Amino acid sequence: MLREIVSSASDDIQALCHPALVALARHWQSLHREGALPRRRDIRPAEIVAAMPYVALIDVVTHEPLVMTFRLVGTELVRWLGHDHTGRSVEDAYAMDVGPGWHRVVPEYARAVRDRSPARRFHAGSRSNGLSFRYERILLPLSSDGSTVDGLLMGLVPA
Repeated sequence: MLREIVSSASDDIQALCHPALVALARHWQSLHREGALPRRRDIRPAEIVAAMPYVALIDVVTHEPLVMTFRLVGTELVRWLGHDHTGRSVEDAYAMDVGPGWHRVVPEYARAVRDRSPARRFHAGSRSNGLSFRYERILLPLSSDGSTVDGLLMGLVPA
């Protein structure tokens, strides 16, 4: 049985359930400077210690075509997945973990980049190895210049 909640509205942060994701989203909100998106260098890990094992940083390598790679993957994500996606493209990572259904997930990353706004997902399904899983995820855009999204701060917690 597949259960999904996908949203990309400003109320995404209020809809978060897991405390680590709430803390991560609030931290991201606190980093906004005069309407500009937060920069990766603004993230203060000491302020989000409980969330750090569930965090991944994603680089937007190119916009046309959109290519994104995992720069860093938190320890709990590596443990949960059974491998580390650091250096791997988002597409390859999802194809490896989810199998044929990966193409439904990647557009949410593209939407967060394009719309410059958070994107939340609650998902229950099965991995390519047949094991079932559930997670809650938030994608939070980052920008070196305050405008063009060049990264995503992702929080993902098994549910």
